[in-house]
Amino acid sequence: MRGTWSNFRAEAIQADGGAAQAPSVRIDRSRTMLPPTITARMTEDAFAEDDLAEEGVVRGRGRTALAGRRRLPAAERERQIVAAAARFFAEHGFGGQTRELARGIGITHSAIFRYFPSKEALIDRVYEHVYVSRWNPHWDRLLRNRALPLEERLVRLYQDYAERIFDYEWVRIFVSAGLTGYDIAPRYLAVVRDSLIRPVCTELRAHLGLPDPETVPLTAREEETAWALHGQIFYIAIRKFVYGWPVPADTAPVIADDVRMFLAGAPPVLRACLEGQGPG
Repeated sequence: MRGTWSNFRAEAIQADGGAAQAPSVRIDRSRTMLPPTITARMTEDAFAEDDLAEEGVVRGRGRTALAGRRRLPAAERERQIVAAAARFFAEHGFGGQTRELARGIGITHSAIFRYFPSKEALIDRVYEHVYVSRWNPHWDRLLRNRALPLEERLVRLYQDYAERIFDYEWVRIFVSAGLTGYDIAPRYLAVVRDSLIRPVCTELRAHLGLPDPETVPLTAREEETAWALHGQIFYIAIRKFVYGWPVPADTAPVIADDVRMFLAGAPPVLRACLEGQGPG
């Protein structure tokens, strides 16, 4: 990874100046230093010209004349920056310099900070673009639909989950965030725990005729059995997009096998967890 936070701060301050409000992305300060947030304080006219300074612009006598590409509407430019940033962070990690990102897009460095007051704000939008937008609320309804066999529910859920998240940008950004202290990974895992892991444990108890969690709370050991299934499936994506190791072209049968192994092995674990923990 190239560059440091001090370099990033110096470059951004020199290009833009000023300070912005605190970003919404949270960082573990014990693992990485949080730089001051930066914002570009520019007039709309000045930005409209400076935004395209690297898109075939000719400068002369203090004026800027466009000699290349068309000027994009603000909303389209913002989407372009977010999509490019997702690819950039997937390839270079979060240590990659925003100046290099801007050069790859074909805009000035300061233009990024017109749309995003800090690097952390940009990362927060990448989280929404890559993770939030792919979460399917139907998964919760499918998982709790007891009219269907539990095996069918789990197979359908995880096959669709894999379709959405087995993606170069999704996997590599997730791993990079975990290594560098950005809260993308723990924020997303909290959603997985509450919306997948604990409901899986609840449905498995119902499947086995065991007390529901309102009567006997879930144990950490039970949750670990569900995390084991989740992690086993996600590791297919890790092997492909992080290690570059070949995986089956069709993962659907593999996921179905993983679910069947889970349902065969988890029941005795749950029963052991609940021994002596009945109501009253």
